[in-house]
Amino acid sequence: MIGSYSPVKVGLVTFAQPTFDVEWAEGIRIQTKTMLEHLGAEVVTWDKPLMYEAEAYEFRDLIRTAMVDVVVLQSGGFSFGGLPMIIATGVDMPCVIWSTPEPEFDGGPIRSNSLCAGIMNNAHLKHAGVKTEFIYGAPGPETEDTIRAMLRALQAMKVLRRAKIGVVGHRAPGFYSSGFDEVRLQADLGIEAFHIDLSTVLKTMVSISDEEADETIHEIDASIAEPVLEKRSGLRKSVKVYLALKSVAQEHHLDALAIKCWPEFPQEQGFSVCLSISLLNNAGIIAACEADVYGAVSMLIQDLLGDGPEFFNDLIHIETEENRGVYWHCGAAPMLLADEEAEKVIRLHGMRKTAASISFPLKPGRVTIMRLQHGKEHWRMFVTGGEAMKTSQLLQGNPSWVTFDAPVQGILDSIIENGFAHHYSTIYGDIRPELAWLCHFMDIELVQAC
Repeated sequence: MIGSYSPVKVGLVTFAQPTFDVEWAEGIRIQTKTMLEHLGAEVVTWDKPLMYEAEAYEFRDLIRTAMVDVVVLQSGGFSFGGLPMIIATGVDMPCVIWSTPEPEFDGGPIRSNSLCAGIMNNAHLKHAGVKTEFIYGAPGPETEDTIRAMLRALQAMKVLRRAKIGVVGHRAPGFYSSGFDEVRLQADLGIEAFHIDLSTVLKTMVSISDEEADETIHEIDASIAEPVLEKRSGLRKSVKVYLALKSVAQEHHLDALAIKCWPEFPQEQGFSVCLSISLLNNAGIIAACEADVYGAVSMLIQDLLGDGPEFFNDLIHIETEENRGVYWHCGAAPMLLADEEAEKVIRLHGMRKTAASISFPLKPGRVTIMRLQHGKEHWRMFVTGGEAMKTSQLLQGNPSWVTFDAPVQGILDSIIENGFAHHYSTIYGDIRPELAWLCHFMDIELVQAC
């Protein structure tokens, strides 16, 4: 399970030249180091403006030994292009070029020339095949949000590199997009797939008493529809799956689950696990339906970058004139995301008529919607954002009207043209800057509708 982790380690070097204002560059370095530490980073820095080749080689050795997560190549003043080249081509880590605005012009010689240096260094490094990101702004309020998003993305990447996804059963029949490339998942992203048979879940359920299940049912903050009460054994089994998977996730230190929720559970066992998945997500155990591994990874990424829980869903309806659409799933959303004025009701599954699922509309608020998946050659991430509106119980399950920032027809066109699957993860808040940084650091193609 996701737990405490070490802070992001930043290698910071601030370049300068004796023919420019070295004192100004040193002030920039100190301000930047202070801001990074204020945002929770551990900073490994050259303790003065770096101006000579010998220093560049020493700094490169320093950040290699320290195993930093990113190197920031900052132009406090103009620098010869060879210095960033020595550092960036000699390390295997993300590189960020940072230029700062000029000091106030006073009619005298140019003091910094930081922007020009950054543009030059960026050109050199890109020609050398080094992937770089570029920041322009003074250390302080104007860049704090950008740096915070960068650090969150780096922290998420650190966790993903050692994450473990529990795959419960195989994908649902005909849901090819819920399948996944296990080798690419681990080789490219560092995420291990841990396989769990459905029989293991059923065996674990046997050890859970009816009394323990009933105690959990009593604690659920929702009403129970009469047809569910008539099928009390199915409700108990759904809750026992929750308790069993919670135990398995904790025992094997799993960061998320992708659960095959049908057809075996409803057809062979006579109950549904929508409620089980809702309870898992409500308890902070990330769980995706229909054994969609990339869906579970999408939820995990959002959880690392924002404030969960997440809503695993389908896009089922759009209206171009109002520029909105309905995201929905059949009754597995975490109750923490319910509209506070809406009733939460445990019902029979809408299509299968087995216990149990949970119905409520989702709360309003700013949302980010995304999906990660692997194409023929590389990883891609679809991202869009909007405002979740107050929604009535449009249909059984968990509906949410979203008014989009981008044109909804363009969003649908991007999904169709790029072959993204029908499952998405929604989180409250705007984490698009963090997702953009993560895509850059992890070599993922970012697809955003416009």
